[in-house]
Amino acid sequence: MRFRYLAWVVMFTGLLGNLLVSAGCQRVQVPSEETVPLRTTYITPEFHAALVIKVQRLLDSSLAAELKTNAGDRYLEELLQQLNLRYHVHFQDLARYTMLATSIAETGNDTSEIANILQYHSTVDTKSVNQQLIGESTPVQVGSRNYLRGLSPGTDSLYWLEQKTVVRAPERHVKQLITSTSVNQPLAELIEESSATHDAVLAFTIQSLHSDTIRQLRATSSESPLHPFIPAIGHLESVVLSLSLAETRNLEIKLAGHNANSATALAALATRALVSLKQQLDTSIEQLTRDTPGSSQLMAFQLARNVLDLVTLKVDENVVILEAHLTTKHVSELAEAIGVNVLRSTQERFRVLARSRLDQIGSSILQFHETHGSLPVGNQSPLVYRDGQPLLSWRVHLLPFLQEEKLYRQFHLDEPWNSKHNLPLVKQIPHVYTSPQHGSLKGHTTYLAPGGPGTVLGENKPIRFDDITDGIGQTILVVQVGPDQAIEWTRPVDLLFSEQDSLEQVGQVGNYLSALFADGRVFHLDPRMPPRKLRALFQYQDGIRLDRRRLRR
Repeated sequence: MRFRYLAWVVMFTGLLGNLLVSAGCQRVQVPSEETVPLRTTYITPEFHAALVIKVQRLLDSSLAAELKTNAGDRYLEELLQQLNLRYHVHFQDLARYTMLATSIAETGNDTSEIANILQYHSTVDTKSVNQQLIGESTPVQVGSRNYLRGLSPGTDSLYWLEQKTVVRAPERHVKQLITSTSVNQPLAELIEESSATHDAVLAFTIQSLHSDTIRQLRATSSESPLHPFIPAIGHLESVVLSLSLAETRNLEIKLAGHNANSATALAALATRALVSLKQQLDTSIEQLTRDTPGSSQLMAFQLARNVLDLVTLKVDENVVILEAHLTTKHVSELAEAIGVNVLRSTQERFRVLARSRLDQIGSSILQFHETHGSLPVGNQSPLVYRDGQPLLSWRVHLLPFLQEEKLYRQFHLDEPWNSKHNLPLVKQIPHVYTSPQHGSLKGHTTYLAPGGPGTVLGENKPIRFDDITDGIGQTILVVQVGPDQAIEWTRPVDLLFSEQDSLEQVGQVGNYLSALFADGRVFHLDPRMPPRKLRALFQYQDGIRLDRRRLRR
C-alpha cells in the first residue's frame, strides 16, 4: 500500500511556498481572480480530493511582497521555472489553479488520477499556452463539444470549459466532464465554502481512501506513531485545510465527523496531536539551537512553534475547527525564515541552481523513456543517425519534455547540428541548459553526458533503464563540466573519459562535480576522487559498485 496523504499535504505547503517565493518575478498587472470563479460542477463524482489555489491573490499578498524584498530576482525566476516544469503549468499566467484527484491513497492496482483545472487571467493566450504544454494532439468530438486528445503516451487531453478555463486530465475524465450531469456534492460544498474566504484550500472526503487502505490503516501496529490516531477514521467524513494571506491572515483546519459524538472524539484526538507536535518541535528546536544556531530551519521551527501556541479549537455541531490567526509579525518572520534560506552564500546558491537544472533534465529523460520506450540514444525515431553518429544532441530531443515544443519544431531533424538551417538555432539555448555560474556562455552548455563505450548515452544504440545492470543508482547520465569544456548545446558531442584521464578532463568545476544519476538523484561529487571511481560511475555494465554517498562533496 502506498499512502499519499502526507504527499498531498507536503505538495500543498510546498506549492504555496514556491508560488510565494516566485512572486518576485516580473509580472504585469492582471485582473482579480474573481473574474473567473470556480464552478463546482467541474467536480464530478469520480473525484474525492481537491486542491484550490488563488494564484493571483497569493502573488499579490503581503508575504509575497516581503519575499520579493528579501530574495534576488534571478533565484526567484529559477524557482518559478522549476515549479512550472514540475507541474507542467505556467503558474504566472493563472488566476486560479485547481487539482482534482480520485484518491489520496493507492493500493494494489488502484492509482490516483489527477485532473487540472486552469483558470487564466484575461491577458493570456490560453490556446497557445496549453497546446505548447500538451504537444501534438488531435481534435475529438463528443456530442456537440470538442476537446484535444494528446498523442504522446501518458499525455493528458485538453478541454476548454470557457474561453479562459481549461481542464487538462486523462481522456476518460475529460469525457466524463463533458457528459456528466452529476457532482460530488459533499466535496463541491467543502470547496465552495472554504474558497470563498481563503486563498488556498486542500479538501478531501473519506471516500478518497480506498476500502483496502482503511482496513490496512486499522491494522496498524500499536508501536506505529499513527496508531493513536487510527480511531479518527471511524469518526471522520472530511478534512479541509485552508490558508488566507491576502486579506485576513489565518490557517484553518476543519475535521467533519458523522455527528456530535464523532466531533467530540475528533476534538480529543486533535488536542493530543497538538500536544505531541509541540513536544516534537521543542525537541528539534533544542537540538538545532545547539547544532546549527541561526539556521533557516531553526527559524522556521521556532515560527511553527509560536503559531501552535495561537491555535484555538472549537466544536461546531459535527465539525472540529482548529484555527490560528497570523499577525504581521508572524508574516515578517516567515518571510525572514524563507529569505535566510534563499540568500545563501553564492556558492551554495549555485549548487541549488545546478541541482534544479539537473532535476529538470532528469525528469525530461524519464518522460522521453516513458514515451519512446528507451533513452535518447540510438538510431531510432525521433533521433536520426548518419555514418553511425547522431545528427543532433540528445539535448535537442528532450525539448518536447522541457516545454520547448515550439523550438523543437524549428529543427530539421534529418540535418546535422551545424547545417545552414540548424546552426542559427544554437543561439536559442533553453534556460535549463545554461550554466548558473557562467551565464555568458552564449549558446554553449556545461551539461554533458559521459561518452564512449560502456556509457549509457555514448553507446549509440537504443538503451533502456532495464539495460543498466550496474543499477540506476550506480550510473551517471549527465554531469556539469567546467566552462572550459562547454560545447554548443545542439552539438552531438559529449565527455570522453578513460581510466587514464585525470579529473582535469571535466574542466574547472570548482569544489564539486554535479552529477545526475539514472535513478533521478543529483549528487555533488568530490572532484578529487580517484579517476577510476568516476569512470566506474560512468559505466553501466562494468559490475563495479560504489557507495556514492562517500563520494559527495
